[in-house]
Amino acid sequence: MTRKTVAMVMPRTGPTLLFAPYNYMALSTDLKARGYDPLILDCRLEDVKGRLLSADVRPNLAAVCFTSMMGPQLSYALDDSGWVREHIPEVPTIWGGILPTELPELCAEHPAISLVIKGWGEGKLPDVLDRYADGSSLEDVPGLIWQEPGGELKETEREPARDHPPLVYDWDAVDLNPFIMQGYGLGNRTLVMITTRGCPHKCTFCYGPQFHGSTWTGQTAEEVLADIDLLAKRYSFDSIFFNDDNFAVKWSRTVKIVEGCKARGLTYGLSFHASYLNEQRIGFLKNTGCVRLYWGPESGSNRMLKILKKDATAEMNLKIAEAAARHDLGALMGFMVGHPEETEADLQLTLNHIDELLAIHPGLDISDIKIFTPYPGTEFYDDALAHGFVPPKRLEDWASFYWNKANTPWLSHSEKKRLELISYTSLCAFATWRTEGLNPVQNRLTRILNKVERKRWDARHFDHAPELWLLQKYVDLHRLDGGAARQAWQKVRKMADRLNVR
Repeated sequence: MTRKTVAMVMPRTGPTLLFAPYNYMALSTDLKARGYDPLILDCRLEDVKGRLLSADVRPNLAAVCFTSMMGPQLSYALDDSGWVREHIPEVPTIWGGILPTELPELCAEHPAISLVIKGWGEGKLPDVLDRYADGSSLEDVPGLIWQEPGGELKETEREPARDHPPLVYDWDAVDLNPFIMQGYGLGNRTLVMITTRGCPHKCTFCYGPQFHGSTWTGQTAEEVLADIDLLAKRYSFDSIFFNDDNFAVKWSRTVKIVEGCKARGLTYGLSFHASYLNEQRIGFLKNTGCVRLYWGPESGSNRMLKILKKDATAEMNLKIAEAAARHDLGALMGFMVGHPEETEADLQLTLNHIDELLAIHPGLDISDIKIFTPYPGTEFYDDALAHGFVPPKRLEDWASFYWNKANTPWLSHSEKKRLELISYTSLCAFATWRTEGLNPVQNRLTRILNKVERKRWDARHFDHAPELWLLQKYVDLHRLDGGAARQAWQKVRKMADRLNVR
């Protein structure tokens, strides 16, 4: 009997780094075990529409699945999903991931979407496909929502958020060569891995407490090292970026993994919460090959850190920076501004905190300063509603919600523009190594912007920046959802693809 094909589409994400579709690679393991033939298609790398219509895919196609986060990716996902509904109408489009989980009704009502799976897809997606195949009811499958032909929404009860399925990747599902990064600051060729799910902390701006129930689970150290050994036989890499939400929760596990990396001659970088590291642990990480630490100080104001339930202080950040400097260890940090309870004094504390950290350790990198965004499913979303935020009524409009855009009704127009300039200034002024590997034109422009915006940062001149206005317009083009401007941009993008300019 021919195995039915389940296509899983990774939409474009706008101007960003290229990470592998690990969510689909985990789901692929589950689908294969249930007798389906998973096919991961990446719009960033290939002609997905052509593949879906090809003679070896379309005849056995059981479903086309999509994932999306808010921001530019949503526009692309809706375009592609709508195309499937138009050109392959007999095949359902199934959506899952964080955005559909937190906006289930809005997604289920959209004509481009046949059904939404809330929470984890493992277990549920094969059950849905089985019921589509035999025509039986979906109502015994947890975590679903869909729209009946008459317009009525049908919904099944969601399983507890704390129930994480095992994290087992299908390494045969994707060629990782395009995703091995060069110039990422960790080595010559960096493999990205995600080895855990969730985080035990309750930060108000994060999706995790709602989506994961503030729980954390991870692969064992033995499983992680076995995956590294398997991938080392297939790919050439000398470093690893553990891109987990919070890699270092269980220290004994961390020790085994990083000692394993050292034994294999691999350098690495990892993410963590400030409360997990101290002088001794940072020294240990350095001695086992750590090159860079990743964490989110978020604010230089202890008052704001309490409001954000960060479980950390500005003094913790300074101690980590001091220890990292003593051990000659790099770090990448992220910050946020624009909270409704943030005062001008709090904002200045954050800007000055960044300067203080850089003075302690000039080798530190700042990811960029993000603007608080009301994401459904976060505690901050309720705060935003209380301060006048009116959520969009159309799913398409959530494409304008991303970290460098001020969707903050509690701020005046001039205050919004100022925060956006601060955000884009920080994006261009710091951590230019992250752009290595882009085309030469982008690299050249990035180096120029780095020098210009670093001077702007030092002068705190955030009221007029035409070059950043142009950059913002470029980013905005990735989220247009219709009209002549969108069509014009699609033509530009296709030409850029032909010239290998992304």
